[in-house]
Amino acid sequence: MGIGDFLKKKLGVVTPAAPAVTEPEPELDEQEEDTDADASASDDDDQEDFGGWDPDDFEEYWFRVQRISLGYSKGEAELAKQLARFGLTDGNQFSRVQNTFNGRFGSDSRFMQAMMTGSQRAQQDLMQEAAAARPDLLAPIGGVSIEVWAKVSARKMQLKAGDAGGLGKLLAEFGVDEATFHRADQGWQAKMRQADDPMAAAAVATEYAKHFAAAGQGAYGATGQAASAGLGLGGSAAAGAAGGEPCTFERFVEIMTAQGAWSAQGLDIGTMLQKAFGFTIMDYSNISAYWSQKQQTDWQKYHSLYTQHEAKFKAKYSQPSADDDLAV
Repeated sequence: MGIGDFLKKKLGVVTPAAPAVTEPEPELDEQEEDTDADASASDDDDQEDFGGWDPDDFEEYWFRVQRISLGYSKGEAELAKQLARFGLTDGNQFSRVQNTFNGRFGSDSRFMQAMMTGSQRAQQDLMQEAAAARPDLLAPIGGVSIEVWAKVSARKMQLKAGDAGGLGKLLAEFGVDEATFHRADQGWQAKMRQADDPMAAAAVATEYAKHFAAAGQGAYGATGQAASAGLGLGGSAAAGAAGGEPCTFERFVEIMTAQGAWSAQGLDIGTMLQKAFGFTIMDYSNISAYWSQKQQTDWQKYHSLYTQHEAKFKAKYSQPSADDDLAV
């Protein structure tokens, strides 16, 4: 798995080639055209162009590159908007700026590390735009805010199956009856699954994740609670996860890889997590909140380790064992 694949898997980052914008030129005879083209290419190759961007701010560079590239994926109008937002005239200048930065700093480990944090900022920027465009997106449903929905959902997972009395007491703490919460739950889930506006759905999901972790439930509740500060639309995972490691990174990669294999084999994830690792889904959620942020503090190191561990555990979990008959 290469660097680009790693970023796409972890952050959903898109990195299309920079678009080229050409202006019509007056017709020249063949010799003049070749001479002018060679001279122009030579000039472009030799001339550095920082586009007015700060060459010392690597994170801001990657943020802008990702926002322009994401704009490119949404059409010409959005591309033009993002180019103008960051002071560039067209796609050709964008290409020159990229070549300049990569030529100057491509071998600098700090430049590559900033790719992760800058790309995360770009994703957050898109989600914030989606939320701002729809004021009702994060508004309470039937009086149930996204924070209440997430925290009740987290605490529900700690109740024993069929504990109606426990659920009633839990909902009463938040001043909500069961019917109201059920309707709100369906409404929030629908917002999180909306296919017509994936960034709006992502905005709901990331806010839910923040409040879910902040509930501090389960054996690793303190880990999730500490990590919640870096989650959500205003979070900054670049600061790194707080507290000690809830498990080794190797163990975390094993759990991730195992879940992928179990899903492909049609096995129940919750049951298999408990059976293989002694973890609940809540435990995994809290552990994941920690490691998803920790990886961003040194992505080159963790990318290398992730690749090594994943290959090993794919071989281990690719075939179900004889007693893995717990189908979904």
